[in-house]
Amino acid sequence: MKAILFSMVVLGIGCAQVSKKAEPNPLTVLLEKQAEWQTTENGLRNQLQEAVRAAEEAERRALDVSNDAKDVELHLERLEAEANKLRNHAQAEAAARRQMEAKVRELEQHAARMEEESKQLRANAKAEGSARQQAMARLNKLEQHTARQQAEAAARQKAISRSHQLERKIALLQRQLGEAHRMTEAFATQTKLLLELYSAPAPCKPAAKTGNCRDQNCRHRQWTPRR
Repeated sequence: MKAILFSMVVLGIGCAQVSKKAEPNPLTVLLEKQAEWQTTENGLRNQLQEAVRAAEEAERRALDVSNDAKDVELHLERLEAEANKLRNHAQAEAAARRQMEAKVRELEQHAARMEEESKQLRANAKAEGSARQQAMARLNKLEQHTARQQAEAAARQKAISRSHQLERKIALLQRQLGEAHRMTEAFATQTKLLLELYSAPAPCKPAAKTGNCRDQNCRHRQWTPRR
């Protein structure tokens, strides 16, 4: 700024001392060109600083997007681990359910046999008065066994209901995993676009001027970096 003011003062003094019909002073022309180039240089320097600040801001934004993508990947890994754990637990529950169903079938067959035996015991109790007490004791045992069988059947139904709940939870986690995969791909695409759009451009140098600009309306083209 001081150099521009000094150039303007010298230019004014030179113009005051030289008559209108005299030849142009080379020093005056040189000072005019120096002032114009100084203005152009300051403008280009300001544009370069703005471009550097924009590139730094873009780099910070890209870094934030990359950190968000990493957080999503970590969350996805945790969801996958939880889904694997639930899947293993569901497989164990399914195996236990199959074993319980087989046991229930055996108990049902045994109950059917016991029911036939109880019928025979009731028939024998009518015919044999001496064996009636033994048959009643046996019948009580069968009733207790039937009660235990009913309790086991209720436990089996509870286990089947719990297995169905686990299967629904696994399906929900699989949908969440799909959404997390799509979010990761979207974050990666945005990161790539931001890095391409906010890359730092190369500074452009002004072309050299030729000729005398005195008594002419000279315009200087200023190249600005693409944003």
